[in-house]
Amino acid sequence: MVGLFGENIFSFNIALFIAAILFGQVVSFQVMTAKKLPTFNPRYAITAIILLTLAFSSFTYYPPKIFLFEHMDLADTDQYGILDSYDDLLIFEH
Repeated sequence: MVGLFGENIFSFNIALFIAAILFGQVVSFQVMTAKKLPTFNPRYAITAIILLTLAFSSFTYYPPKIFLFEHMDLADTDQYGILDSYDDLLIFEH
């Protein structure tokens, strides 16, 4: 997460990883030891699928200007998303 803002702190990354693992273990323990699982509403799953589809579509055509969405083969060129032309980027000729 810190890397998104330009600085990467190793100790913070490790602490965040450990916190995520602990959180997952606590949730898993709660689910496994529950007397009765709560009922599941399928509307949550459908809503999640719709939101993920919208996010994928919008990030494909209108990506945020962060390094995660920059073209890997075009690093530091400020080119994101779907380009108008890829002709000048071809490595191999047809």
